Amino acid sequence: RGAALSIALADIDHFKRINDEHSHGVGDRVLEHVAQVFRERIGESDLVARYGGEEFLFCLVGADEAEAARICEDLRHAVEGEHWPALAPGLAVTMSVGVATLDGRQEVATLLRQADARLYQAKRLGRNRVVA
Repeated sequence: RGAALSIALADIDHFKRINDEHSHGVGDRVLEHVAQVFRERIGESDLVARYGGEEFLFCLVGADEAEAARICEDLRHAVEGEHWPALAPGLAVTMSVGVATLDGRQEVATLLRQADARLYQAKRLGRNRVVA
């Protein structure tokens, strides 16, 4: 409809390690708590959904790439800043995020591929970061 649209793919860093070191029950609670952090901070016109495993998809309506990167950085910081040891001693949770913005020419599948490629770039750069 002429408004900017950005999508982001977020992945909980080293989630398998969380399951292995703290249990699958703790891993499930981490996913639930991360989802709650997102629900509290995502805009009313935006969408957040579990995309698979420990991945989440954000649809950020009206957000250009710079705004989407800022929103995702705020979410990343909020997740990192939670008091995770309350769930399990020694637990720390971070996430990596890839952001892509619709320019009006690409297909949605292309946009998803761009966000996914940027997510993997965030992981290659050391995780716990946003790449737009």
